[in-house]
Amino acid sequence: MTLKEIWTLRRLEHQVFRQIVEEWEDDFAAELSLPLRDVSAHENRANGRFGAFVRRLPNALAPCDDGGRLPRRGEGDRSLAFLLWPPEHRSSYFVQPDVVPVVIDFWRKHFAPAERIFARSPAVFVTNREIQLAFADTSLGARLHYLPLSVSARHVRPVSAPRTIDLIQVGRQNSKLHRWALDYVGLRPGANYLYADTSGTWPRWTATDRGPLEVDNSRESYWALLRSSRVSLVSAPGIDGGETRTGGLNPVTPRFYESAAARCHLVGRFPLDGADFLANRVASACRHADSFEEFVEAVDQARHAPPPVAALDAFLSGHTSAEVARALRTALAAPSSALAA
Repeated sequence: MTLKEIWTLRRLEHQVFRQIVEEWEDDFAAELSLPLRDVSAHENRANGRFGAFVRRLPNALAPCDDGGRLPRRGEGDRSLAFLLWPPEHRSSYFVQPDVVPVVIDFWRKHFAPAERIFARSPAVFVTNREIQLAFADTSLGARLHYLPLSVSARHVRPVSAPRTIDLIQVGRQNSKLHRWALDYVGLRPGANYLYADTSGTWPRWTATDRGPLEVDNSRESYWALLRSSRVSLVSAPGIDGGETRTGGLNPVTPRFYESAAARCHLVGRFPLDGADFLANRVASACRHADSFEEFVEAVDQARHAPPPVAALDAFLSGHTSAEVARALRTALAAPSSALAA
């Protein structure tokens, strides 16, 4: 199967959580020598009534180009597209015979319609081993591949920045870790904790020793904060109240890899027997805490120790975006694969 381009929506979507998707798109494009094609201008149109009508026409399985024409594709040519979650209907722009989707957030509620939604997709990549196992014996199983999440190699650097933040929790907030961190700084005078409220469109940052902070939402500022932190608090998304959203599914999130790249100590909560956490050796780099007492012990040790660079590098092995892009190429090219065009 031949990939010809990577689709992006960066002119249409500007949420902060899409910034990492754009990094993946850039790194995959560079590693696979593929052009990026911004389909923002046509995404809504193609997903509406016009798109549904067009896809019923012969030889019209590609989106409109900037001139409104329907370009013909070579036999076996495919586009790669990163999706934040599965589409809601099978006429979606991104689940056509010439598109290979990489689905990032795939939750329990998406299980029932998945075989129907992806019926025409030549291949589907998911970023949680649990999903691959769940669909192994279904009609989708032969076309469904596992692709772990990753971090751009541009962010993996030697330890350099001074560590002025003791604890940081960025992105989705785990309520138990948040409560423990607040209790910890009350227990340890001089310790500080930086966290982000992500309930709105843009994160709002607060430091326990300085109060609300004015932080722009660029990736540069995000990485500067992460590299200034000693301990990054990380967690699986489907525990401690997250079960309602994920249905109890627990992929390894990008924050684990980003925290390792920033040379932080990792302390967190995750299922030790979770399929995705076992597959990616998370316990080798992240200290798991079952209780506040274990949390205090782990953070006390981490605050007074240098970053465990060797363990972090071993954990990151195979998880840079370029390495994952090569794994995708290998999966699509495998002679024994039912996906081969």
